[in-house]
Amino acid sequence: MKSTIAFLGTGLMGEPMCHNLLEAGLPLTVWNRSKDKTKRLAKRGAGVADSPHDAVTGADVVITMLSDGRTKSQMEPPGLTWGQLARMRRSTMPRGTPNRE
Repeated sequence: MKSTIAFLGTGLMGEPMCHNLLEAGLPLTVWNRSKDKTKRLAKRGAGVADSPHDAVTGADVVITMLSDGRTKSQMEPPGLTWGQLARMRRSTMPRGTPNRE
């Protein structure tokens, strides 16, 4: 069974990496703050998530290719890892978590 991959950040460096993962036939879900940057990947078969949480939920591997540490920390509640975030239901996420509904 192939590992499912969540890839956060499909900009200048992330998009080519995602194309390589798709070329290798790996299941891939992508997320980017600017959704336009996911369109080419969607055309090649990548799933496009509406939020970082949606992208990482159920993923075996999470890859982040974000512009800087500040960007990453803005998307992840303090003290939580992406793995912990993926296991949380939106209703139990701490206040201030991006995309909490």
